[in-house]
Amino acid sequence: MNQSSVCYYFFILGSHPAISVAEILAYFKTNKFDFSVLAAGYDYLIINTKNQIESNILDFIGGSIKFGKIEKIFQKFPSVEEIYNILPAADKIFFGLSLYPVKVKNKPIKNIFRIGLDLKKYLKEKNRTARLVTSKQENLSAVVVVKNKLLSDNGAEIVIINQQQNYFLGKTLDVQPFVELSKRDYGRPQRDDRSGMLPPKLAQIMLNLSQTDKYELILDPFCGSGTVLQEALWQKRTNLIGSDISDKAISDTRKNLTWLGQEYNLPVNNIKLVKTNVVNLPKFIKPNSVSAVVTEPDLGRADLKPSNQLAEEARLKNLYIQSYEVFYNLLKPKGLVVMIWPVFFNTKYLDIEKTVENIGYKKIIPLSKDLLNNYQLNKRNNLQYARSGQKVAREITIWQKV
Repeated sequence: MNQSSVCYYFFILGSHPAISVAEILAYFKTNKFDFSVLAAGYDYLIINTKNQIESNILDFIGGSIKFGKIEKIFQKFPSVEEIYNILPAADKIFFGLSLYPVKVKNKPIKNIFRIGLDLKKYLKEKNRTARLVTSKQENLSAVVVVKNKLLSDNGAEIVIINQQQNYFLGKTLDVQPFVELSKRDYGRPQRDDRSGMLPPKLAQIMLNLSQTDKYELILDPFCGSGTVLQEALWQKRTNLIGSDISDKAISDTRKNLTWLGQEYNLPVNNIKLVKTNVVNLPKFIKPNSVSAVVTEPDLGRADLKPSNQLAEEARLKNLYIQSYEVFYNLLKPKGLVVMIWPVFFNTKYLDIEKTVENIGYKKIIPLSKDLLNNYQLNKRNNLQYARSGQKVAREITIWQKV
């Protein structure tokens, strides 16, 4: 990792900020960054580090929307001239502005559109041609940034982040690769509505939460259509095992991995696929060899009615407890299980935490106490992911073998 003087970087967080932050911190720890959190807000995180962060970091972390570098820090809102000083030197430029947070105590901080017009006027006075990119949204989306060439050499998205008396002025270096994520989701050959609904970006997040490097053995024992394995391969991981009890799941996974390898020139020969139930995994995997289990198992029926809830809960409890017992023998000491549990109707949790503890695991809380002032975990101190209208939310649990 390249070393330099201290640099300040910002992340604009996704729709689940606590998940975004937990992933960023886990990624930095895994890659042995010397860093600290400089500022944290609901929709942003600013860190300082001597490590040089590659501008394409968002290719490999799934929970953040934008990434950029802080150029200057001010004690008052930066002037038009101060913003002008960090624009590209080209005679003709494309630029847009985004402000985070948009409001403090429900009051707008600044009229960002007005500032953009003033900056365009200032550029004209300097005999420079400029096009101001605006949006109907309060800030520029990743799509707007890309389609308007703001990441090109003569483009810039200027980001201003306000925290109390400080104003952080920076430029966006990259945005979430929405086209590629969509392609790896909807563009792959096999996508099963029952077994393949895990979003690729959430699979990336879970892999990063496992705090494993690219050489350590990752197991997905409920591989479905192969999303976790696919994203692990995308992250350049080289030691992967997937299993499933379903013939169709193994076939779908193999087809999707073959497609990914051909589409992006990635090696797929080192991925081991096994058709088996979770109880029989020890027949195929050596004990104490797995660094992390990363998986989304059967989460129950999406059309579950309250009258059927108890029976469904009992079935899943039995499956999950058996799984953790098997994982314990397969995992290396201090190995992690990053596994999704269902939350029925977004409120009803699966009551197996105490049982998992008794098997021999320690629960990992993914955020430090100081960050819990800014980001909210669920009532069990776990991460929770849900889309609007979902009957079954995803609780991301992290357990470490003791």
